[in-house]
Amino acid sequence: MASSDFWRNLAIEFRAVPDAPTLWARWDCIAGSGSAGKWLLIGSRAATLSFDALARRAAVGIADAGTSDLLTAWLEGLKRQGLGFKFANPNVYKTPDGTGTVRYLTGEIRGLCEVSANFCKTLESRALQSEFERKKHDQESVKALASRQFEAIKRTLELRSERKEQTPEALAVDALPQLEPTEKGMPTKKVRKKYPRGFNGLQGKHADMSGYLALVDLTPRQRECYSLRKEYNLPLTEVAARLGIDRKTAYEHINQAEKRMRLQLEKRRDRSGRIKIPRIAE
Repeated sequence: MASSDFWRNLAIEFRAVPDAPTLWARWDCIAGSGSAGKWLLIGSRAATLSFDALARRAAVGIADAGTSDLLTAWLEGLKRQGLGFKFANPNVYKTPDGTGTVRYLTGEIRGLCEVSANFCKTLESRALQSEFERKKHDQESVKALASRQFEAIKRTLELRSERKEQTPEALAVDALPQLEPTEKGMPTKKVRKKYPRGFNGLQGKHADMSGYLALVDLTPRQRECYSLRKEYNLPLTEVAARLGIDRKTAYEHINQAEKRMRLQLEKRRDRSGRIKIPRIAE
């Protein structure tokens, strides 16, 4: 259906047709012929031309796919709505061969422009209601979508909160695979390796960076993570396991330690570009 603005403007244009009061339409049809009949516009030339153009434009908004003539479609629409249409007395004529009779139906629509304007106002009301319902449906759809997105975000935040509240030991337990015994009594999945806590069991440093670490102000956790990773050359997984934290936290501690070292060591460079490292007492 056309928009409410379309019908509102057409109603104004129908009432502005020149010589509108003198314009009317006549309808003729042979009873039982199965045809829709024929329409004839009667009035001044200016009135008929203006009305013809407006009626065809209006018919675009109501015509179905099978319409062949837009002017006829508009006048038939007025006739179906009973807007100003009146039947006249039927005429009966004998057939040329005299063997039967033909019954002619006639009708007319007076005040054609005013009737068309009123029909446009009716269609405007329908369009306004349709636009209101469509807007309401769209608002409800947007509201429902926003509600679903809010619930999804809320659930995501809840899951993150639940994960943060778990202890590292609980996370490790959740991460362990569920072991199913086989017929031979052996587990089907490999059990994760357990590491000693902290620096226990370590043989010797891969690289001694005590002099550099003495120059940098690090937190105890940063110092432990950095030493295990860089001095003892341990994998990130083992570093996290020895300190009872997850891999991501261990990586962040090491990354922060490296940033602090670069920043503070640059301040200790002498004019030759060398870094002054204090001697560590044995």
